[in-house]
Amino acid sequence: MKKLLILLFIFGFAANLYAQPMFATDAGSMSLGGNISLSSSGGDLSNESDNGRSFDISINPDFSIFIVPSLSIGIDFLAHFYSQGSYSRNSLGLGPSLTYYIAGHKDRRVYPYIGASYQFYKYAYKDTETNYEGDSKQTSITGRFGVMFMLSSAVGLTMEGNYVTISSTSGDSDPVLGNQFYFGLGVKSFIF
Repeated sequence: MKKLLILLFIFGFAANLYAQPMFATDAGSMSLGGNISLSSSGGDLSNESDNGRSFDISINPDFSIFIVPSLSIGIDFLAHFYSQGSYSRNSLGLGPSLTYYIAGHKDRRVYPYIGASYQFYKYAYKDTETNYEGDSKQTSITGRFGVMFMLSSAVGLTMEGNYVTISSTSGDSDPVLGNQFYFGLGVKSFIF
């Protein structure tokens, strides 16, 4: 992952040397942003006990570079805090992302977008009722769609929906699969 970050920075600086970006989604522009979301989940991953649906809070900062107008590659980070009854879990993770801004080849006030990302993360979990605790690994693939409203030439407010497929493994056990849909609000700051 460290090599991926170095490659992203080199890519960004090389693009800036070649041509100065003229607007937020122009080639060579960089963005730093993220979102905060609240969600309720279902599926096999969330309903293993009689505690019903799960609730969680996610904080997702991201960094990306526009390799051509409208198209950015980047890296997403994750801090996730989850609870269901007496069970709780804290997660940290990261992974690559790709985002396409529809009609992002010109300066606009509103940019609809679609994107995808892959994340790998580890989490620590604990059940206070049974005194059970441990660590696990998880991977996810996320598809996203949203709209970015430009508040100024370099700051945008994002509203997005995400659909996530999740594979979770603990020790030598078989993966447990689940899914999640959530809606998030965020802010992106552009450097160009």
